[in-house]
Amino acid sequence: MLDISAWFNDLLADNLIFTPTTLGYYWEGLVTTT
Repeated sequence: MLDISAWFNDLLADNLIFTPTTLGYYWEGLVTTT
């Protein structure tokens, strides 16, 4: 099981602007990696 906090921290560090499209992309990535 991966570290969800670290995973989201990495996203926040690299992507400061969130849009419905990118959020959907991240959510799909989260679902597929857990």
